[in-house]
Amino acid sequence: MIREIIEVDAKYREQIKRFIHKVGLVWTPECEDAQFLVMDNKGVWAAVIGIAKNHTHAILRTMVLDPKQCDGDDLMRLLTAAIAKAESLHAEGLYFLTMASADLFEPLGFVEIPFTELPNELQKDPLFTKEKSNSARVMQYTIESD
Repeated sequence: MIREIIEVDAKYREQIKRFIHKVGLVWTPECEDAQFLVMDNKGVWAAVIGIAKNHTHAILRTMVLDPKQCDGDDLMRLLTAAIAKAESLHAEGLYFLTMASADLFEPLGFVEIPFTELPNELQKDPLFTKEKSNSARVMQYTIESD
């Protein structure tokens, strides 16, 4: 089944919050500055991904997939779209935290890095607090400059 990935603007913020709640997760204040991509399945949202720029880097603020509608291929499509969005923001890299195995993301070019290797600006970002980073993997995708 072909699902379209579309960018949505701030007027969809409440719908995004409802979707995140529907799949059993909680909206966090760190998401307020994100730009969102939605995986749309004929008018029904299957996934939401939020990306924000912090100085010269992009951060994956949130990635929420409805497990009833999405599979691993959908995750890879979403991450590919996130990379393209980070490139369009002229970011040097895309970073996120995950509890999943780093192996899952390596085929797209992501690598796991220690918290101490995060750019200084990101170490100060609320998403990358030491408490969170100690229990989650920090993933990095380096964007090649032209």
